Amino acid sequence: MLKNNPTDPQKQFNLAEKYRKKQDYNQAVEWYKKSAKQGNANAQYNLGVAYLQGKGVEQSDINAFKYFKQSAEQGDADGEYNLAVCHMNGTGVKKSYSNACIYFEKSAKQGNANAQYQLACCYIHGEGVEKSYDKAIKWYKKSAKQGHSDGQLTLGICYARGEGVEQSSTKAVELWQKLARQGNAQAQFRLADGYKVGEGVKQSTANAIKWCKKSAKQGNAQAQERLALWQKLHKQNKPSFWQRLLNKKNEVHAHEPR
Repeated sequence: MLKNNPTDPQKQFNLAEKYRKKQDYNQAVEWYKKSAKQGNANAQYNLGVAYLQGKGVEQSDINAFKYFKQSAEQGDADGEYNLAVCHMNGTGVKKSYSNACIYFEKSAKQGNANAQYQLACCYIHGEGVEKSYDKAIKWYKKSAKQGHSDGQLTLGICYARGEGVEQSSTKAVELWQKLARQGNAQAQFRLADGYKVGEGVKQSTANAIKWCKKSAKQGNAQAQERLALWQKLHKQNKPSFWQRLLNKKNEVHAHEPR
């Protein structure tokens, strides 16, 4: 059992975690501070989060940055990532994309999928680093391999456009199919586009509408607009044909009217 007043920094951190899970944030912060003062990187990171969210303490971007920096300086990957985000957004510090990229890279090299994705975005847009499609693809692939949804989605877009990689609609669709089945609305819409024109997958209007419906149901504005257009065509052109497509989710042999 833990003592009422542990002095060991790891035990202090563990006690803070118990209070946090009970949503007693004031007590959690008290013990995070004791542990952080003794150099516990996890406590420093969690204390940064507490200040960022204003849980158990008065919200303070400056203090959030301070504790993320302490954690990052000890090589904590999550601390490095959050410090990078602070630099990117100007949270508690002057905005700096170059400094953000420094810490995104440190975190990415330790396997943080979010950092890998953000670093890839920096390279593809040339923000804080020299623009490089090769390096962007490298980090998109690493994040995608870990199941990062935005990494998988964006890597698919790169394959579809042939940006930094050899163009391959098939590889793009493979990435989007996996994400779409997991409920990703953007992937569902892009998969619908693939089925609509037959890029990377056999053309199927029925499947295009199926995935567009799923995306629209989750609030994707592009998918909602696409469905509205199809419904308009249904009213203006061939009602029975369009009604059949819109109502039958599993029809696979339908073709659009010429």
